[in-house]
Amino acid sequence: TEQQQRELHQHELFQLQDALQQEKQRHLQELSALQLQLDEVQRTHDQLQQDHQLQQGQLQQMQRQCARLTSARDEAIRNLEEERESSRQLERSLEATNAER
Repeated sequence: TEQQQRELHQHELFQLQDALQQEKQRHLQELSALQLQLDEVQRTHDQLQQDHQLQQGQLQQMQRQCARLTSARDEAIRNLEEERESSRQLERSLEATNAER
């Protein structure tokens, strides 16, 4: 009977060890799955960060281009105003010349 008791304990111990081993395997599989998810999230994060940096660069390029276009427009407006003033002066000179005749 003591022998039976020992064998029973031994059997229970093996069952516990087996259950622990299975639990350990399950945890390792879950850990592995979580690591895969984390890797995917990190890749997505990196890609989004790269896209954001690219968009920032494009935005800055467009802002510089917009500033150049605004400057060119302002210059064209100034030139047009100068041409109009010059044209008015020529017209006044012509009128004065015609009046003298």
